[in-house]
Amino acid sequence: MIKTDNPAGRLYAILNEAKNMSHNISTRDVWLKVFKIESKSQTELFRTLTSLQELMDEIKEQLNEADDINKDLYIKYLPNIERVIRVTNLDTSWNSYRESLSDVAMYNLAHCAEILSSRYGESTIEEQELFKLKDEIDTLYEIVRTGSLNKELKIIILDQLEIIRRAIHEYRIRGAKGLHKALR
Repeated sequence: MIKTDNPAGRLYAILNEAKNMSHNISTRDVWLKVFKIESKSQTELFRTLTSLQELMDEIKEQLNEADDINKDLYIKYLPNIERVIRVTNLDTSWNSYRESLSDVAMYNLAHCAEILSSRYGESTIEEQELFKLKDEIDTLYEIVRTGSLNKELKIIILDQLEIIRRAIHEYRIRGAKGLHKALR
């Protein structure tokens, strides 16, 4: 089992799900399904893909910080992975990108996850706990929205709750760091 307490582990889990999607559908539809984006919002999809690219940057940054590893071994297949997440044509068939997620490339990413977990492992939150937290934030959002607070204060609180909601939605990508950042 690949640990998801690090950027490479989270990326591995996401790409593994994407890799198992049908090769006959569009790349756009793959990412919409993987990230459960129901509205087919271009903005939401591009925001999520940008977060995925930032995740790749974080992986490379953490690998480069480690002075005592053979970086060439760990980064060898990352360009293949980058080709998939730095997608340029969402309307093309998923198969044209999926090929880059070879077993060897995924195995390499799993090795990255292992080393990053041992060095930079973060605390994790169970999926059920995240759903519970999201429900509580949604409830609080509605209470504030329909409440009788001063309009300016209401907007400030709702904006902050929306930031937390987004961090929960992006937990698969950003992990605990994303939640921590949203709560600052």
